[in-house]
Amino acid sequence: MVPEGKEPMPRLSVILITYNEEAYIEVCLCSVQWADETVVLDSHSQDGTLSVCRRFTDKCYQATWSGFGQMKNAILDRATGEWVLSIDADERVTPKLAQEILQAGRRAQTADLIFRPLALFLKMYLIKAGFLDGLQGLVLSGLSVGYVFNKYAKLWELGARPHWEEVSS
Repeated sequence: MVPEGKEPMPRLSVILITYNEEAYIEVCLCSVQWADETVVLDSHSQDGTLSVCRRFTDKCYQATWSGFGQMKNAILDRATGEWVLSIDADERVTPKLAQEILQAGRRAQTADLIFRPLALFLKMYLIKAGFLDGLQGLVLSGLSVGYVFNKYAKLWELGARPHWEEVSS
């Protein structure tokens, strides 16, 4: 449930195209369990790839190999998320990358625009003693505050952008 006044994070689908990946697929799928949806398109593997995949998701499909582009389009058609992460069976999503992806999907609130830059200034200039560096410490703190403000302003803009409807005349 999303708290009142906050927009939900965009849904994320992870897609994988597989063929005889039984040796790698389990660790890969474990690394993306945090995603909203995992979709697998298998090219009729001869090993246990598909049975391993079915332990992680019910969105497992099979298709005869028809070239990478056509397979990618076929699996994209089955993904329902607003965002899609395409990963190979021998790749892993590190916890740090997962956190970055989740953070990027977050929408900023008005309070983020006010308090995050202020908190950063206090941290850099006072707590970490940036004032001891004189003007350089003040400038560095100010530039960092500007960066943080712009980052959260952009996130806020993305979340607050109106959805325009076409008006027929």
